[in-house]
Amino acid sequence: MSVDWPTKPLSGIVDFKTGRLDSNAAEEYGKYPFFTCSPTTLAINTFAFDDEAVLLAGNNANGVFPIKYYKGKFNAYQRTYVLTPKDKTKVSVRWLYFRIKHVTSELQQMSVGTATKFLTKKILDAYEVSLPSYEEQEKSAHILWSLQNKIELNRQTNQTLEEMAQAVFKSWFVDFEPTRAKIKATQNGQDPTRAAMAALAGKTLDQLDTLSPEQIETLTATAALFPDTLMASDLGEIPEGWGIGKLRHEIEVLNGFAFKSKDYSAEGTFVLRTKNFNKQNGTDRLQDDVFLPERFLLSHKKYLSKAYDYHLIMVGASVGNRGIIYPCHLPALRNQNMWCFRAIVSSIVTQPFAKYLLDILVSKSGGLASGSAREFFRKGDFGDQKICIGTALIQDAFFQYAMPLLEEMAALTAENQNLELLRDTLLPKLLSGEIDLREAI
Repeated sequence: MSVDWPTKPLSGIVDFKTGRLDSNAAEEYGKYPFFTCSPTTLAINTFAFDDEAVLLAGNNANGVFPIKYYKGKFNAYQRTYVLTPKDKTKVSVRWLYFRIKHVTSELQQMSVGTATKFLTKKILDAYEVSLPSYEEQEKSAHILWSLQNKIELNRQTNQTLEEMAQAVFKSWFVDFEPTRAKIKATQNGQDPTRAAMAALAGKTLDQLDTLSPEQIETLTATAALFPDTLMASDLGEIPEGWGIGKLRHEIEVLNGFAFKSKDYSAEGTFVLRTKNFNKQNGTDRLQDDVFLPERFLLSHKKYLSKAYDYHLIMVGASVGNRGIIYPCHLPALRNQNMWCFRAIVSSIVTQPFAKYLLDILVSKSGGLASGSAREFFRKGDFGDQKICIGTALIQDAFFQYAMPLLEEMAALTAENQNLELLRDTLLPKLLSGEIDLREAI
């Protein structure tokens, strides 16, 4: 148990170094990771470290200090701490990552500064930790990293699925590639249907012959849904037979409610707040997630979000920065300062179409926001937007393709929520010695 473990100051077990670069030294397609005080790992083409280390942000405007683990060649910002063991036979870096991660909230309270919070080396040097044996450290690290790696794999899978759906939406409803392929093929005396099939599959005409009969059948049916001409519209050229409408006629725009913090509880119905938007698709639970007693489900049911609703911050410095397709936990009550978008049941527009259409609008949202000192989105900023709408058959075809991807992403998100809960429950127990691993294999 932890009573048997010696207590050591961090300065006695790890070395603290910092990078030498400014954060603007990052390069978009750099070869090596570049760790700054941002939650996002950047890239750079030079490295100053080649080691296994824990990376800890040394300053942050909000007092949130990202912590990361890396093994290999990397570079670091001048205010990022690079933590390595003084004796690698006594301290496991994989364990150290979770040990530091576990106390980041304490470090936040100990940080100094006003406009920007700083973790000084003096603070870190003096911080004391209980140090189990190296063998126990490795056993704890194995358990925690097994969970962490599965969470990361699910995140990467979700990102791939998301990119697949986004690419198809853009091809069909933004660039109109199948229709344009038909037009070009007709002009060149080629088969327009095969050209559209190639565009749909992302293959050349010759590569179509390598596909299975079932794939060819599906592509042929889908290609037939696209017209072979474009027509003029208020939004420029669109496929013939498609329509132009206003977003508010196809997608509801709903607001949230200013729930009072005095009503929050440790359990009940999850409250979706703007700070959750930094954790898209439920990746990593917030340590300060809040809930409301079940009675609020009845008294405030108009603010209850549904699966595949799309939410966007409506006001403040983060306006337009984040869009999430459903709350991290369901059911969820929406707090204020966000818009909720929901496909209208009577419309031909489906949840996948609404989601990826809004992704496009959000990426251009800077031009929609109002205000100067404090930007905000009015309901009309979105509701009055003109949108191109494909035929019911096209919409259904996209639904059949994209909805299974959204459902798989939702399932992986739910799995991650459970894995994160298990990880966060085990973490203090393993690090305190409440779970005794001395006899574990």
